[in-house]
Amino acid sequence: MKPFLFRLEKNTVFSEQTPVASPLSDQISLTRVALTCESKEADMGIWECTSGTWKRAVKEAEYSYFIKGKGRFLPDNGNPEISFQAGDGIYFPENTTGTWIIEETVQKSYVIFKS
Repeated sequence: MKPFLFRLEKNTVFSEQTPVASPLSDQISLTRVALTCESKEADMGIWECTSGTWKRAVKEAEYSYFIKGKGRFLPDNGNPEISFQAGDGIYFPENTTGTWIIEETVQKSYVIFKS
């Protein structure tokens, strides 16, 4: 795979918004993506999500860097809650399960590592 530049600008085109797969609150989060790139090693892009609560669906390992917004992640395995905001990065090992609680619309860059 050759190097791929992600540059988020005011005119960056995002996909249509879609509801999260497993909502846990009456306020159903809507997501959209931009600047996506897939290779045999990883999927990458920019992801945006509105406020709400739902179960994490990604089974692969993932690294995310938060560009804007804030929220929390509650791991299912009893590990402590993770609060995050713009400027934070989180690594999720493969098969990490838990609950996303998005408090303010989040925008993040992500890399999902294929097994």
